[in-house]
Amino acid sequence: MVACPLALLPEYSGTVAADRALLEQIRKSSVLIVGRMSARERYKGHDQLLESWPRVLRVVPGAQLVVAGKGDDLERLRAKAGALGIGGDVLFPGFVSEETLAALRERVSVFAMPSSGEGFGLVYLDAMRAALPCIGGSRDAGAEVIVDGETGICVDPSDTEALSSAVSLLLTTPELREAYGAAGRRRFDAVFTFERYCERLLPILRNAFT
Repeated sequence: MVACPLALLPEYSGTVAADRALLEQIRKSSVLIVGRMSARERYKGHDQLLESWPRVLRVVPGAQLVVAGKGDDLERLRAKAGALGIGGDVLFPGFVSEETLAALRERVSVFAMPSSGEGFGLVYLDAMRAALPCIGGSRDAGAEVIVDGETGICVDPSDTEALSSAVSLLLTTPELREAYGAAGRRRFDAVFTFERYCERLLPILRNAFT
């Protein structure tokens, strides 16, 4: 069996302006998660991030969690943030355009998706291309994309204490964020560009049909 990791197409330069009003709400210490919020697929780590946030705030007062995306579980998650007493520190912008997502990645400090069932996780590649340090789950394909201790941190998604520690560490250690982000960008360029994908795939196809 030969593994051929997925890749990203070259960056899209759209004509739609980024949402400046949203970007102005992003705080200095902020963490982004992007993904569909589905009541039938609660594996991406939204709940775990919310549950970890009170601990994060004790270490990093004012730290902000930005939950981008839509889905039928959004209102439940918004209510949960309120019940946890962190509603003022969690931003739910709903659907955001690709242009705004790109600008968000430039504004936030960390990308986190502590998933327990992700098949691959292209969102990690988006973050790595933007030189963002990543936090992912240790049980799924995220651990194949993120190099733990080099481009980010992989945690047991069920361990909210470990998750809050990982978030707090990155938010309070700018030199570590910068090192992980730079290493992530290098890994993206070396492994996950569309050109690298074609270089891996074409020999596989040739062997399969000869």
